[in-house]
Amino acid sequence: MSDAIMNSDVRLAKEVTRYISNEWNGNGNIFIHTKKITEVQPASQQVFQAMVGLLDLSREHIYFVGELGKKLCHERGRVIVPPDKKHHHGGCGRCKNCTCGTKKETVN
Repeated sequence: MSDAIMNSDVRLAKEVTRYISNEWNGNGNIFIHTKKITEVQPASQQVFQAMVGLLDLSREHIYFVGELGKKLCHERGRVIVPPDKKHHHGGCGRCKNCTCGTKKETVN
């Protein structure tokens, strides 16, 4: 991996924690969505964790949302991994393109 990529990951971890520090008023929770993150470098997790401590952010109020949150999460952090939203067609009969053969008629 190039130093430029690692430096940008570290810079981003610092920017996120500074943003939280500046914008969070101490009330409620902070949710960091990881859906658009493609790769996590160990250095970025370490820097994020260090910055959370340095900026005295409440670890108990920071939640990562998404599978990559497991790699980014700090000590005592929380990760929420929502269930897959794949459509598992069980023949409900209510879907527009229901293929179960028992499509229910709508009542007007």
